[in-house]
Amino acid sequence: MKDPTFNPTTGKRYTVEEFIIKAVKNLPKPPHVGMLVRHSDFQGASINYFGSEFDADAEIERIIEEDKLTSRLSPGDIKVYVPETAAKGKSVNQSPHNILS
Repeated sequence: MKDPTFNPTTGKRYTVEEFIIKAVKNLPKPPHVGMLVRHSDFQGASINYFGSEFDADAEIERIIEEDKLTSRLSPGDIKVYVPETAAKGKSVNQSPHNILS
């Protein structure tokens, strides 16, 4: 059985970026795309994987700034997408931390 905590390509633990992008691609169930930052299993899973000091909002913000993810407002949350699956619309140019605080 494959160990889900290791990247099968490298045989090492996932980097923060790999973990977040994998979550954005795999947490939503079809036909949905994009991951809600707050209302998903992501927060708990990321803390379990990286430890209690992990700041998911800051890491997602960094990856958005690097144009590896895009984001859209969702009622009470922010939805993040990998660019190739992002719905057309206006991108959010604010961090999840600032909007959700």
